[in-house]
Amino acid sequence: MNYEDLRKKASVIVEESVKSYLEGKTMKFLLMIMGAMHYGIKANPEAMHNYNIILEEIYNYYRNHPNIPVDKMLFSSLNKFASIVSDTEDSNLCMGYIFSQLENEKKNIAPFNLDVKTIIDSLKNRIATLPKLSNNPEINFWLEETDKILREKYGYMILWTKENTSGN
Repeated sequence: MNYEDLRKKASVIVEESVKSYLEGKTMKFLLMIMGAMHYGIKANPEAMHNYNIILEEIYNYYRNHPNIPVDKMLFSSLNKFASIVSDTEDSNLCMGYIFSQLENEKKNIAPFNLDVKTIIDSLKNRIATLPKLSNNPEINFWLEETDKILREKYGYMILWTKENTSGN
């Protein structure tokens, strides 16, 4: 699929997910964020879910429908996703959204800001309580690199440290 086809597909998925969310069915928005089932936006079957296009279309929807709290839907769904990640791929996808949102806020591309600290804290807590994530050397390396970027570029951290047991 080319970029324009991916955007069109993402636009339809965002619209359907928002509609369902407003009807009280929040799962579709979460599935869209996760790229699960037929909600995945992929250039090819082997590609990772394209969270950047999803974010672009969420921003577009928000700009076109300023009275609909899409920002709150995104925050709630990302926070839920962060609290249920089960493997490296989920963690990577969740952090991809966080990094993109932070960068888009920094560049004034995002039409709204999210409480990313809360989402990061949810992810941090999930990782700390899931031994297959917290005890895996590959995941620990990935977490250290992610933490380094978050600290240096945005002033956030994802790892618990001896110096900082409060989790900030």
